[in-house]
This record gives sequence, structure tokens and C-alpha cells, in this order.
Amino acid sequence: MFGIRARVVTALAIASIALGSATPASAALDKCEKAISGVQQKLATSIEKALSKCADGYQAAVVKGKSIADVAAKCQGSLSKAVDFANSASAMGKSKLKLSDLITKQTCTDLDLQALGHLPQSTFGDRWQRLVLIGAFDSAYSTNLKSVGPLVNIMRALSDAGGCPLCDLVSNPPCFSHACILDNTSGGEVHTTGSPITFGLSGAISIGLCNVPSIFPSGEYAVLGTPAKGFDTVTVIPGTAYACVRAFRTEGYIACGGTAPKVNYTICQDHMVTDLGGGLFADECETTPPPAGQFCAADTADAVHSGVINGGPCLQVTTAPAAPGDAFFLATTEIQVVLASELGPDGIACTDDDTPATPATPNALPQTTGSASALVKDANNTAGVTINGGPLTGAPFNCAQATTSNTSGGKTVSVLPALHGLLGNDLTTQNTLSCQ
Repeated sequence: MFGIRARVVTALAIASIALGSATPASAALDKCEKAISGVQQKLATSIEKALSKCADGYQAAVVKGKSIADVAAKCQGSLSKAVDFANSASAMGKSKLKLSDLITKQTCTDLDLQALGHLPQSTFGDRWQRLVLIGAFDSAYSTNLKSVGPLVNIMRALSDAGGCPLCDLVSNPPCFSHACILDNTSGGEVHTTGSPITFGLSGAISIGLCNVPSIFPSGEYAVLGTPAKGFDTVTVIPGTAYACVRAFRTEGYIACGGTAPKVNYTICQDHMVTDLGGGLFADECETTPPPAGQFCAADTADAVHSGVINGGPCLQVTTAPAAPGDAFFLATTEIQVVLASELGPDGIACTDDDTPATPATPNALPQTTGSASALVKDANNTAGVTINGGPLTGAPFNCAQATTSNTSGGKTVSVLPALHGLLGNDLTTQNTLSCQ
């Protein structure tokens, strides 16, 4: 059973790769997380209260036959203090400054951000900050909408009444869920020194698309995905082993203008780093001095081969001006393997009554419409042996259809290396998610 599980896990595994800086994750990752969460929660509360005040005032005016225009003016004042990004004294403006300070004061490093599922700043600028703000906005709007069914109608009525320009900003939810139904080219391969292992993926991906030009760069759509079980169960070995894919969050963008980059990347990992003495090591994946866009994680002791040092994954990022529809996401995803002996009473894989002996761990999967490749040097602790993965190339989404829930043609790809991944063997794993 161990052999089956190891084969299945690695055949569908994803890994967490830093996409921003060679700086190690700080020892105070907890402080970074707490700070970001605090800013987002406080902002969401402020926006929620402002929306509630507007809705309450509108309903009271309608019942009492009072002027809607007066309510609109008061609503403008409330929203100005909460959601006006251009107003540095608003809750939104103050929150942006606090998030910026986390980088300036080094409370958060790029690797901290990536570990928390955010876009690293050195590659993507302050988009992660703006995504946090939009996330708070969306959370507050969703909370109010759940308790006040006619919220959209109320905000549109206040906007129409005049005197409340910001009412137009909240006349629709900031984010909508769009469906990417996977076509039959979706799936991937695991490359070892033997024959590739292939797997298919089917079902639908929920893409949370946010159009908030007052906060996010004009022409760019923010992507904030929420928990979803859109992937169909993958039958790896009929009657024996299954894989359950669950998406928890997605953060990224679709570029339909603006300055967001098209991302191409290669990830290289050297299994055997040569000790040159004096604290110096020769890593075949590193270039000294490092070229622009190269970021390497720290070396670590090999957990299997005594005395061997593994090089940290080295990411080489190449960015270029994005074509309309180019996209990049960090998709926090879990792939849970369930054996037939672990199925619950219903006998169906991937339901809540399954009892897997080895719970899976979600990881951030980088998906790009650009190109992706990976390689392992000195694979399986053997000098000169290389395992390649990719290159794969994605395809941009159709910007004209981006807000209509038609994601047809969009294709994202990912390729990653892994040491000791398949029964102790090194590998690369690659996948394609293509929308029909």
C-alpha cells in the first residue's frame, strides 16, 4: 500500500516555490501573517459598517417617505471614510499605507508573502496589497448581501438619486465567480528517469474575477478565488486508488491592459551541491553573480543521503509585456489520495466520510499563461543525470469575454521539480489547465 500511495501522491503532487526573492522567509512569519490579517479584517469591518449605514438609511427613508437624496449624501460621507482609495484618510487609504509599511519595515519578506499565498512584491509590485484591499471589500460586500437581499438595488437607487458618486462603486459586488470548464487536454505528466506517468484532470475551476479599477491597476482584473471542489475525482488505479483535488484560494491577475507582466519561468534544483570548502558550495543551478530574475532558496541537508547537500530550488523568471488576456495565479490547492480501504460507508471517493490515513497538505501552485519548465540536476544523487520537465506554454484568456463568465481558450501551465518524490526518486511534474 505504501508503494501505491507514494506513486499516486507524487504523480499528482504540487510544490510551493518562491517567486520573488532569495531572501529567506523571516523568523517572524507569524508577525507578517498577523499584520496582514489585522489590516484586512479591520478594513472589512469598516466597509461593512458603511454599507449597513447606507442600507439602513435608505430603508428608513422609504418607510417614512423621506428624501432619498438626503440619504445618498450621508451615504457618500460614510463611503468616503471607508472605501475611497484616493482618500489617504479613509480606511482604505490607511490600510494601503499599513500594508506598504510591512515591506518598508521588513515585517514581511517576499518569501513570507509567497508562503501566505500572496504575489511577491519584487516581481509583481504592490498588487498583493491591492488584492488584500479588494479581498476586504469583497468580504464586506458579501456579508452585507447575505443579510440584506436588496443591497444591490439600494446602492443603485442611492447612486441614481445623485450626490453619492461612491454609491456607483458599490452598486455591484466587486467580484464575481466565473467557471473554467476543463477540456480534454487538461492534465499532466510526471517525469522521472523512466517512462512519464500521465494523469488527466476534468471538471471546472471557479475563478473569482474582480473588476475594481479604483483599486487595482486600470485594465487589469484581480483574481481572488474561494474554496471549490470543481475537479472531478481522478481514478488513478480503478478500484484501488483515487485522487481528490480541492482548491482553497487563488490570487493573481488577468492582464487586459495596465503593466502586469507576462511570466515565463524555469525552476532548477541541484540534487548534489559540491562543497568547495570554506563555507562555499557549487550549485549547478546558480549563476554568480545572479542574473536579473534569478532567485534561489537556501541549501539543505539531504534527508536520505548522508553528507549530501541539496541545492534549494532556483527560479529564473523572465517577464515581458503581457498580451491581452495573459494571466498569472498562485492557486493554493490540495490533492488528497484515498485508497479503496479508506472509503467511507457510501463507497464513493472524495466525500466527507472518507478516512485517509495520510492527510494531504495544500500548497501554492504557480500557474501562468506564459511558459514554464523545470529540471533536476544530478538526479537521484547521480552526477551528470538530468530530469527535464516541459517546457509548456499557456494561452491568454479572451479579454472581450473576461467579464461574461466565458473563459474559453484560456490555458495556464505549471512545471515543478521535486527531490525524493517517487519512491525516493527525483522527478519533475507538469500540468495544464485549459478552459473549453
